[in-house]
Amino acid sequence: MKEKVSIESFFTSIEYKTTATSTNSLLMQQDFVNHAAVYTFNQTAGRGRLDRNWVTIPNKNLALSIGLRSLSCSPVWITAALAVAAINTLEKNGLTGAWIKWPNDIFVGQCKLAGILTESTWKNNKIDKCIAGIGINLNSTTDELKTSIPDKTATSFFIQTGKEINPELFTNSLLENIVDCLRLPENGNISQIKQLWLAKTKLIGEKAEISEIYKGSSTISGIIENIDDDGFLYLNDGVKTSKIVTGDVRIIF
Repeated sequence: MKEKVSIESFFTSIEYKTTATSTNSLLMQQDFVNHAAVYTFNQTAGRGRLDRNWVTIPNKNLALSIGLRSLSCSPVWITAALAVAAINTLEKNGLTGAWIKWPNDIFVGQCKLAGILTESTWKNNKIDKCIAGIGINLNSTTDELKTSIPDKTATSFFIQTGKEINPELFTNSLLENIVDCLRLPENGNISQIKQLWLAKTKLIGEKAEISEIYKGSSTISGIIENIDDDGFLYLNDGVKTSKIVTGDVRIIF
């Protein structure tokens, strides 16, 4: 049996902010020690992939970032570890039907509940800092999300379960799961975190459209055949199979 590692022994620091512009940006500005964490329930300028805004309704949702140094694996698997840890925590608290939408979102049905942004800085041809941030809609109501995120399909733990959750207790539980999941890629167990990650997706063998492969790119469609050990997706459009490094995936039902 694998030895259980506590939050206190894994994280070198866990900092709570009553408010923060962006937990990712906050960590990026610091000369932190490996396994630093910062979180808030009032993030005012959150960011997503492709410089999109991530809206956090004050005191209703969680923004949490983890800082890693001298990373020994691809950042893709850090994103995967956070996604698996988040779904495990949500399921532990009674949420059902959550799945990972490649490369960095957590959905329930066709509604987005959480997003992950992983960023890196390089030094001497190696990753110096890797910051993985996750935003999770916990207690937002339907009206609050519609007002703050117009024309977007978003959901929350509260909307899906009908019950509010204690943000502090949820954060503590999430950190425990992050410890368990992050240890896998950090210790070289890529196949294991990949298996856990794929088990939480609904993508392999599905027909899908992929857009925003880069800003302004056209949408392509086909069957998702595989996700490789580098985290890249393979899409067969009926003529050829293309390797997709990043993009927005929409399953065609």
